[in-house]
Amino acid sequence: MSQSSLSSQPERLPETDLSPHQEAMVEACKAGRLTDLQKLFEEHDIKGDDDPVTMESFTQQGASKTTRLFVAAISHNQQSIVQYLYSVYPEFNFCTFSIVEALTKNADIEMYKLICSYNPRVVRYRADDHQTSALSMACEGGPQNAPLIHFLLDNGATTGGFGSYTWRFGGELLPAVQNKQPVEIIERLVPTTTHLGFPIISATQRECADVLKVLLDAHYTRGENPSDLSFAQSLLEDAKKTEDKKVIAVAERYVRKWEKRATKITTSNLHSKTTEPSKWWRRGSPTNNKERSGPEHSVSSKPARSWWPISWWPISIFRDKPKPAGTHQEEKDLQDSSSGENL
Repeated sequence: MSQSSLSSQPERLPETDLSPHQEAMVEACKAGRLTDLQKLFEEHDIKGDDDPVTMESFTQQGASKTTRLFVAAISHNQQSIVQYLYSVYPEFNFCTFSIVEALTKNADIEMYKLICSYNPRVVRYRADDHQTSALSMACEGGPQNAPLIHFLLDNGATTGGFGSYTWRFGGELLPAVQNKQPVEIIERLVPTTTHLGFPIISATQRECADVLKVLLDAHYTRGENPSDLSFAQSLLEDAKKTEDKKVIAVAERYVRKWEKRATKITTSNLHSKTTEPSKWWRRGSPTNNKERSGPEHSVSSKPARSWWPISWWPISIFRDKPKPAGTHQEEKDLQDSSSGENL
């Protein structure tokens, strides 16, 4: 899957024609002119505890859309404006793509902390496309976003792509590798990432030897199937195509480790097959029943068990199955005694 398809984003807030006073509000938010913004709100009867202005409720007479005002303030790192807007619109929902995108582009941790104080769930934001998340957007921003990624992870950002379409491709780990995030970020994302295949291939293609080593070590620790040796050998061929000596050395080391493990697993399997005695019967089989004696195994105290699990057999088989040895003699004695009583 291409990076562009993995990074597809929801449609951004559509542009709408603003009236002059609404454009002035947006510009005041960008420039941090709190006094001008307060005056504009008073002139147009915008008071505290108002409902946020949405796309549906927007008109050119009142305030600009609330999201647009917050985005203008966040993207220009105007904390005082954000605080004022929140005092006017305390019910505003910050878990939207436009807000998270503005926070990511600004990449100011103090601004993120401020928004989290209003709604902590913003760090766990996931878009309706089931691909984009607050964490994936931060990873796509490049290595300069490493402090922001650490902040998101420290405050509960979900990893691994669980619940998204990308978990089989490595979730947020894949854009982290693709955008060359530092090794310490990769190390934090690996434990919660289910599938490492695509990130490994991406690290190889981008000639990131240090990241590749981290990924291959994790992959080797998880691997238990000798067929993974084929994956290692294929990876080595891809590494050689890069002509990067460090990448090739990491891949060669991985192949050697898997060759040793595959040999050990194969030898262990052969040893277990040759040393384990053949036990084709099962507990409760006719062979074992012959060894049973005493009242605890008599017909009167416990019914005979089939050597197959009972639930696998139809009831009719148990109704008509042959009776154990000794049962016929007991029935004959009972019949003889009954005949004597009738006489």
